[in-house]
Amino acid sequence: MNKFESKNVIRLSGFDLKNNSRLIFGWMISVFAITFLYMILFSSMQEMALAEWDNMPVEVLEFMGIKSFGIMNDYNGYFGMMYNLLLIAISIFTVTFSAGIVFKEEKSKTIEFLYSLHISRTEIYVSKILTAVVAFLLVLLSLVASATICGFLNGGETFILPEFFQIVVISGFIAFFFTGIALFLAGVTSRISVGMVSAMVVVASYMLGYLGELLKDKGEWLIYFSPFQLFSPTNALELSNGTITNLVIYILVMIALVTVGGIVYRKRDFNI
Repeated sequence: MNKFESKNVIRLSGFDLKNNSRLIFGWMISVFAITFLYMILFSSMQEMALAEWDNMPVEVLEFMGIKSFGIMNDYNGYFGMMYNLLLIAISIFTVTFSAGIVFKEEKSKTIEFLYSLHISRTEIYVSKILTAVVAFLLVLLSLVASATICGFLNGGETFILPEFFQIVVISGFIAFFFTGIALFLAGVTSRISVGMVSAMVVVASYMLGYLGELLKDKGEWLIYFSPFQLFSPTNALELSNGTITNLVIYILVMIALVTVGGIVYRKRDFNI
């Protein structure tokens, strides 16, 4: 068995990041632009949005994660509304990207070449984790940079930096968690479209949270299957003991999934 070497992990991860740089950069530019266009209109959209949304059905507002019109007068609350929706797109990006970088080795048969270099499966799998995390963080940082610039430009006194970053970190874990699910599935099998399945899990999770909110007491249990609800910007800002407990549980689940995925990846037969 080859000895685990971190330098091999870094080299493999750097190679993957270089090969996927256009895709990552494209997402960074797109997320930055969408966030900027949305957040720079904070001041001018307040009165217009309040007038238009006053006639919207409550169900539509809940689907968008809006619980109070008061958020329209608060930059961080306004950001949270956008962030909650944009995290769906970022989660879909990160799960398809994570699944793709694992599956590509088998599809292109480069996994055989890697073995000829005496690189272990553990090193390969860990390098994919590192690549996925870096790609996710780069896209997230582009969103944060855009929203921060707009916050200084037109956020006024409602742009409170510590609260802003608290929302970013806690709610940002949503996409990070789904990255773990994608890596787990990719490590377990390549016989299914892991990227598509993981993307479906993201959408299903959001819908479960929405149904849980819609059904109130009858469907409250559904919320616990939706990190979008558990770690929503509102809950991230309040950061109650319940939210902290749920966060710890989800972190442990994610670590367990990624670990199991790595164990299976080391032992399974590659589909080449």
